[in-house]
Amino acid sequence: MTLEELIISVVRIFASLVVFKFNFFGAILVILIDFSDLFMMNLITLGGVRNYQFLDKFLDLFYIGYFLIITLKWEKLLRNISILLFIFRIDLIVSLAYRELVNINKNIIQALLK
Repeated sequence: MTLEELIISVVRIFASLVVFKFNFFGAILVILIDFSDLFMMNLITLGGVRNYQFLDKFLDLFYIGYFLIITLKWEKLLRNISILLFIFRIDLIVSLAYRELVNINKNIIQALLK
């Protein structure tokens, strides 16, 4: 992990904690903070971000997980919907990671066959 990826990760993870203090306005702020990594990548030059899509989806899990924790206190139907949406997001990230792994393996095999 580069220093730039570490800085972006720390900012996004710890800034997302505001959602526990201010649920609604904190959620809006967290979504705005989600966009901040694009600006930070342009302002900071400390090694770059190697795989932005995967890093972004992984860091999204933190604030979405925080949202899930808050929704566990809601009524049953809304809670179950939020759990289902969280599971769907986890599945999306796992499939993205699997696709990356398949592409890496495909590139290694092609390089070996040349």
